[in-house]
Amino acid sequence: MSIEKLYARVTELEERFALQAGDRPYSERLVALFDAFEEALAAEQEAEQAAEAELGALGDQISRLQEMVGEAAESSPPSGSVEEALANIESALEGGGAAPKDDFAAFQEKVKGTNISETTLLATDYLNHFNEIVMTLEMVPMMPELLDEAKAWQPKSYQQHFADSTFSDKDLAVEAYNHVPDQFRKPFETTISQMDQLVAATIERLEKEMADGDMERSQETATSNSKMIQRLIDVASGIIHGSEVTMDQGEIDSFLF
Repeated sequence: MSIEKLYARVTELEERFALQAGDRPYSERLVALFDAFEEALAAEQEAEQAAEAELGALGDQISRLQEMVGEAAESSPPSGSVEEALANIESALEGGGAAPKDDFAAFQEKVKGTNISETTLLATDYLNHFNEIVMTLEMVPMMPELLDEAKAWQPKSYQQHFADSTFSDKDLAVEAYNHVPDQFRKPFETTISQMDQLVAATIERLEKEMADGDMERSQETATSNSKMIQRLIDVASGIIHGSEVTMDQGEIDSFLF
């Protein structure tokens, strides 16, 4: 059903059933919705793929609205279903839809020429936080005094790391993180959480094994767990450069217990 025919059907329903949506007829609300939807479609042509999904959902809502209005015109009053569909579309257009299309693109422009990836808006400098503890853990069995240094290590969020760092574009890195697409941000945060867990478990295990005097076992733990943390660092690096792959938690669990 075309928009013109839909409008005609709604006008017919208004007259037949005396329909009223708040202080305005359905037809007036539909005109406003169509105008807003057309503007959204125009913007969508320049938008990123994330915005396309949201606009597609709006299209589905309008399609469903067309179906319901068509059914109502043939039988009985729409009993609130048209009102609900209109409310859903209005809510999405007014604030529940996708982020502005140029938001991510704007930050891609901002990070050009920096050490922040244009693909993901993430920076590999954050991984230095984990590179340092990996080197420390590897040396603990040979230099037991480094255990205290390892125990002093604490998880640090991406944004906190840059806030505390001397990274040349630290402020931009902190700001850009709020605009990292979920397709990269979610696997990245999953991987960071896995590294935090593994570092804490490794330190706890080394402390116990060294207290028991089992230096051979502590060397094995330091070596195997450090390699696993390094693998996770490589996974995180891949995500920073555009990968969406994470490591299976089950594989990591064997190093935690």
